[in-house]
Amino acid sequence: MSAIHPDALRIHERFLELSPWTRFDEWTGIFIEVDSAPSSATPSGFNFNPQENKQLVCAFFGEGRASDFKLMILRGHDPCRRYLQYRSGEWIPEFGLDFATTDAIQVAITEDNIDGDESCKPGQPPEPLRMDEKRILYEVLEAINHAVTLVDEEKLPMLGETEDYCYHLWKVGKKWKAEVTEFPDEQFRKYDPIQIQEARLKRIQAAGLLTDGVWEASSFFLPATRFQGDQEVFVQCAGIAESPSGLLGLVTLEAHADPEQELAEALIGSIEKQKRIPQFFIVKEEKAAERLLPILSYLGIHVRLRKRLRELEHIREQMIESFPEDEEESTET
Repeated sequence: MSAIHPDALRIHERFLELSPWTRFDEWTGIFIEVDSAPSSATPSGFNFNPQENKQLVCAFFGEGRASDFKLMILRGHDPCRRYLQYRSGEWIPEFGLDFATTDAIQVAITEDNIDGDESCKPGQPPEPLRMDEKRILYEVLEAINHAVTLVDEEKLPMLGETEDYCYHLWKVGKKWKAEVTEFPDEQFRKYDPIQIQEARLKRIQAAGLLTDGVWEASSFFLPATRFQGDQEVFVQCAGIAESPSGLLGLVTLEAHADPEQELAEALIGSIEKQKRIPQFFIVKEEKAAERLLPILSYLGIHVRLRKRLRELEHIREQMIESFPEDEEESTET
């Protein structure tokens, strides 16, 4: 353990002794700066700058399926937004269309002990933690230990489930600092628009097709795997559906395919096949809405964002039910 963290065993034992999962729950966001320390004793803020070799992660506790509790350490581009999506029900990890979209370190806790940990990456089955991920895990455990100590000493307030605030922890030298603050600002990204052959769009527009219906669109993963080189990945699809008509178009994505590009192709193909244009096009992610917006606007289609796409969720469940029960083989790409 000493290769991971000089005091890893002590941190682990202290974590179990304090049992933070009995104090904090899924409504308590704990934002922790790992990988490097701020240069002064004042909070460094939440403006994540990769050039400074800092990483902001969000830790929270929630009930697990196989375990009594689980600790989720969200990472990636904007862990704050992902956490708030979780709190609002907009993102439900490993459920329905959100299956295999988790970017996190996950820790199972059973009978007051750490039962296991794993690395979750979008589109991939969970894997054992790498050495650098173990180091992050122990930094997070140490930071949570510090937060519990400050709460017990009444130097930090206990946050309730209706709070609009979170804990923020960062290191100065070897010492942890903590504060209660508002949630970090969302880290906005710009996305390039999808390109579809202009002649194809003009033919649809010139055809004078009926505008009618509400279509759902999303890419999603299935709990079946294949290999991209040496990496095992989940099978990914892009689908278009309408209630009550059901599935209108479905594409299985090849390795390294662009999910939004495939959604656009599925949309155009469905319009050409159905001989009509949807009045509304519902997507789950802002990225898909932004990238598809020029095409949708050109065709006069209104776009909407929704937390749940129930028709596609139902279709995905039907696809899973059709899997052979004893099939364990993976396909090569």
